[in-house]
Amino acid sequence: MIFVALSLLSFVFILIPGIAGTWQTALGLVFITIQSQLLGWKYWRYKNTWFRWLLGLLLFLSLIIIVGTISFYTFNLSATTLYFLPLVAPLALLIPSKLSKVTNQETEPRPSLKSNLSSYLLTAPYVVVALVIFATLWHHQTMEPIQSPWLVLPKNIFVLYFIATCLVIAINRVSPTYKIVVNSLHLFISFSVTLFIYPFGFGFDPFIHQATEKIISSTGTLSPKPYYYIGYYSLVLWLGRFLGLALTHVDRWLVPILAALSLPTIIFQAFKDNFHNQSKAIQLLHLLFFTIPYSVLIQS
Repeated sequence: MIFVALSLLSFVFILIPGIAGTWQTALGLVFITIQSQLLGWKYWRYKNTWFRWLLGLLLFLSLIIIVGTISFYTFNLSATTLYFLPLVAPLALLIPSKLSKVTNQETEPRPSLKSNLSSYLLTAPYVVVALVIFATLWHHQTMEPIQSPWLVLPKNIFVLYFIATCLVIAINRVSPTYKIVVNSLHLFISFSVTLFIYPFGFGFDPFIHQATEKIISSTGTLSPKPYYYIGYYSLVLWLGRFLGLALTHVDRWLVPILAALSLPTIIFQAFKDNFHNQSKAIQLLHLLFFTIPYSVLIQS
């Protein structure tokens, strides 16, 4: 009940005139976090806390996409419509689910003090290296029409990334539990290079999408109505309106952030659940993702 009350309060406060900027973003994130937790608890009650919340988040965003698409084709995506899209989440909580009745509750192993200390000692230098990488990317932004971001980055960026990857491997090897933040952060470093280097955007398609999103944002519709991308546009428009963020920022960062948040945990959890594997080796499986091209995840 406390979660429901906080969620409703954050939603109500966002609707108050004058709430904008950092406050609107913070309240919007509180609302999304709580709704995701409630949906995760409803349908995946016996999963571990992070995986339960992640599944709830993906379900919540999927509901926004579905209802937003229906609204676009039957009505519009005006500011009023966008604000009330998330009310579909409480309705989803009323749907009975057999998933919540599963009895094989997951139990996380209790890490020893020694293993905790080892992972913390390795995490600290990893965070330092990650910050140096982000600072390097930030300071080498360019407005020039270059063919590749590697043309403006110093060669030591590869050394830093190699060190960071080795630290991630070591952390996963010594830690008795799956390190969510470290693994997601490492994927985000990998996905965000072009986002930092090209401050105005990378490629041609994003500019077309952002222009379309701005038209829908100002008019609520398009004419003629297209038969594709509307689910994506609905999500970008809702996040921009609800969190008080610029559409260009949401459009650029949405996919890389969602990919970094979800992919490592989903890969780990899929092997753990489907193959009943308790080996530490599965904590490293998400790194194999880097052996395949992932250019579709570096921009929305």
